[in-house]
Amino acid sequence: MSRDNIPFFLHEAVLTLYPAAADGSSLTDVAVWSGALATQLKLRSTLEAMKIMGSGEAFATEHHIDEEHLIEIERTWILRKVPAAPAIRDFMPARNQQYVLEIVWQADGVWYKRAYLGVTGRSVALTSRGTNQFVVEQAFRAQRFQETDGTTGPPIYTPTPQPEQSIGFFREDPFVNGEYLLGTYRWATNVVLNSAMVIGSAGQGAPTVLTLELGGVLTDKTITIAAGTANVEVTATTGLGGIVATAGQSVRWRITSGPAPENAMWLAALTMQVN
Repeated sequence: MSRDNIPFFLHEAVLTLYPAAADGSSLTDVAVWSGALATQLKLRSTLEAMKIMGSGEAFATEHHIDEEHLIEIERTWILRKVPAAPAIRDFMPARNQQYVLEIVWQADGVWYKRAYLGVTGRSVALTSRGTNQFVVEQAFRAQRFQETDGTTGPPIYTPTPQPEQSIGFFREDPFVNGEYLLGTYRWATNVVLNSAMVIGSAGQGAPTVLTLELGGVLTDKTITIAAGTANVEVTATTGLGGIVATAGQSVRWRITSGPAPENAMWLAALTMQVN
């Protein structure tokens, strides 16, 4: 296959929402939330039109007079608010407030970035799905967007860490060997990885092993989750010994061992403490 034709699979998207300044640019130092992991992302563009029929014309001609962009997010797994403060509540878009929404995704070694401008909130919904989780649905309108892409130096979209913070990795589907948890992080500076904890619905017959991956290379840092009864909650923790993720290095968790898919664990979240 030619290098300029690649199969495109959207495995995950990472979003950051900024308030807009008076000139429409983003206020990058006061992000509303950043590094949000999103699934079921829908980006819709429409052209508003007016039909005009001139004298003697048999058919009207459509003239585009404006455009509109709709962003729909079925689930945001984690919204890391900046600045982090316990008093900040879950995000609700303010009336008549414009935002800038940046979306970054990657496929086959190529990264893509869309910056939506003139963004206004449309709706936010919390929907119960099961006894221990919620779907956070959000929708926005935007006036326009700008696109950039590249193959080297993907955008650093994880915020500069505080003295210590938690980052999240998630998976709803069965844990299949060789696949990853949802979540890819990079920082602009070196970051120390301290510990990890996972909670999820148990696999049966054999333990599940997750391995930390740095810059595309598996490390010797693993976390083992014991087998259990189907749909029963299990947890596991591990220390990471202060291993360092260097600036720009990707941080992921890969499923490296576990039962067959029909007996695999599922619906799990892993949190990692970093500073």
